[in-house]
Amino acid sequence: MAENSATQLEKLEADQKKAMAALAEANEKLASFRNSNRGPKLAELKQEITNYGFTAIELFGVSALNTTKPNAKAKAPPSTAAIVKYQDDQGNTWGGGKGPRPGWIKAIQEAGGDIEKYRVTP
Repeated sequence: MAENSATQLEKLEADQKKAMAALAEANEKLASFRNSNRGPKLAELKQEITNYGFTAIELFGVSALNTTKPNAKAKAPPSTAAIVKYQDDQGNTWGGGKGPRPGWIKAIQEAGGDIEKYRVTP
């Protein structure tokens, strides 16, 4: 009697689960082997490079000298100066940006004053 599709599916899923477990075990063994041999291999490679006098350019090409990422745009340093649009006689300042307005601006507006009188001209 032929197996039905549900039985076949169960067998295939079980086989897949076993294969995935075997792959995970193999990956762990490989990582462990690499980690345990990394130090000695690095020392061996450094010695060979020294013995033969290889340079970084010979080993890795011109890109070894380039420390910036390709196509990286240079960023301007952030401005440390705050933008001041309004200033009163007591030295209080406000940039006029998002967020709640400072108390001294609210007080001027509540008193019916015009904050444009306090605008800083460049």
